[in-house]
Amino acid sequence: MKSTASRKPGEGDSAVLKEHGLSVTQQRLRVLELLSKDHACLGVDDLVALAKRKKLDLGDWSTVFRTLKTFEEAGLVDAFLSADGVTRYERVSDGHAHHHHHFVCRDCRAVESLEECPTQVFEKAAKRIGFKVENHTLEVQGLCHDCQQKTR
Repeated sequence: MKSTASRKPGEGDSAVLKEHGLSVTQQRLRVLELLSKDHACLGVDDLVALAKRKKLDLGDWSTVFRTLKTFEEAGLVDAFLSADGVTRYERVSDGHAHHHHHFVCRDCRAVESLEECPTQVFEKAAKRIGFKVENHTLEVQGLCHDCQQKTR
């Protein structure tokens, strides 16, 4: 598989889909584009709503869900179950999801990435109780800046 970093100018998501053995459709290209914006981390409902606001046709909810599952199986997106019970999807670059965590707004469900990882606390506690950490996730819930302004 060719790294997206070595891609020639003009090659884009169509080439990425082909490299992963997937058919190139306008709907798939649009989903990838929406997930690429600002490192978007979106659920199916979020993607459908965003597409409607942008007047993009992604198909119905089931089609978007199947597309995301196909992308997940192909390694194009990473899925995580948020504390609010919503599965959200992020675009993977160069075949690898970069390690990070999330701030999730409890009102508008906006998701922001937290690049820092406070693993030292977990590792120290795990060592103390003889636990081998294989993976971890961290989600911080609260109110985003915009929602804080609305409540004032």
